[in-house]
Amino acid sequence: LKLIHHPIEHADDNALIYYPDDDSIMVVDFVLVNRVPFGALAGEIDAARAIEQLDFEYFVPGHGQIGTRADLIAHRQYREDLRAAVAAGVLAGRSVDELRASIKLEDYADWEFFSQWGPDNVSGMYGILTAK
Repeated sequence: LKLIHHPIEHADDNALIYYPDDDSIMVVDFVLVNRVPFGALAGEIDAARAIEQLDFEYFVPGHGQIGTRADLIAHRQYREDLRAAVAAGVLAGRSVDELRASIKLEDYADWEFFSQWGPDNVSGMYGILTAK
């Protein structure tokens, strides 16, 4: 068992619980399985990429179902796809309200809470990308 200090953008006291003998890792509070992040997310793409460097197959989030390495990668990819869509809108001069209404990310439409929290994720990413 290894406890790894792993600060994230909204919690500098975050930790991972790594079980190398069981090929598992527990990641709390920012990566989920087939579920969009809650509310106006922070970026945390680099934090997810760092976790991907560890050797594990099973992924236990703080909320929801247990998944695999592929699920963790899919969650990071959601954030990257969201960032790309919002960045394109920002470059086109679109407002956050326009982007909330227009960004669909259909590949993730079946994820839990997509319709409820997806627009807030757009707002969060917009805030990250436009912060001065």
